[in-house]
Amino acid sequence: MLICPNCGNGFRDDENFCLDCGLKVGEDTHDCGAVDRQMRYRPVYKAPDEWMALTMRDLLSSAGLDAQILMGNEPWADGVSRMAEGYWGKVVVLEAEVEDACRLIEEYLKGLDRPVQ
Repeated sequence: MLICPNCGNGFRDDENFCLDCGLKVGEDTHDCGAVDRQMRYRPVYKAPDEWMALTMRDLLSSAGLDAQILMGNEPWADGVSRMAEGYWGKVVVLEAEVEDACRLIEEYLKGLDRPVQ
């Protein structure tokens, strides 16, 4: 298994592209300056369902963070991707805001008495 230098997610040796960020294996597009690197989105939470994804996005947005939802399944597939991946989608934030986002999510989940994912 290889690790994508762009997004940090794993992919198989026989794959030509990272399925999460689309970086082609062997491309040098990940070689960029520190400022550009801080503008990349990074996953901070794997949401089990749409409601939790929206809740986390709204929580982070209310704290002034630029949060987005990256849906992991296709509506026409009737949840097949969710069964295979184990989550509905990811909440992503800018790399510069990852630490703040993780802290907020951890505090929120502690209040719900749920484990941090």
